[in-house]
Amino acid sequence: MSLLRFGNLGGLVARHATRLGRVAQRAASTSSTRPAVTTFSEDEEMLREAVAAFASQQVQPLVATMDEESHMPKELIDDLFANGLLGVEMPEEWGGTNASFTSAILTIEELAKVDASVSV
Repeated sequence: MSLLRFGNLGGLVARHATRLGRVAQRAASTSSTRPAVTTFSEDEEMLREAVAAFASQQVQPLVATMDEESHMPKELIDDLFANGLLGVEMPEEWGGTNASFTSAILTIEELAKVDASVSV
């Protein structure tokens, strides 16, 4: 089937392809100035390690019981809030930690490694 059948669609596709090529070139030329998405700041790395430690020490021992009873203990929820692991991106005046989106994702990932239900 020819693109000519759709009128000027061929020209539209060509213009977008050219524009995408320019965007890719700009991204490639500036990539040396920005860190990779998988590069974490020192604070983010410390957060990741702290959440991993919390998950292994506080969540892991409860996983089997929570699964069997289909219940998360209130004490665990309180501990998650007390340690700033719930409401990570929310402003402090609302009980959150006002952290970045990346910090929230790191928190979710580390908790999910131990128990996915706790992470959300």
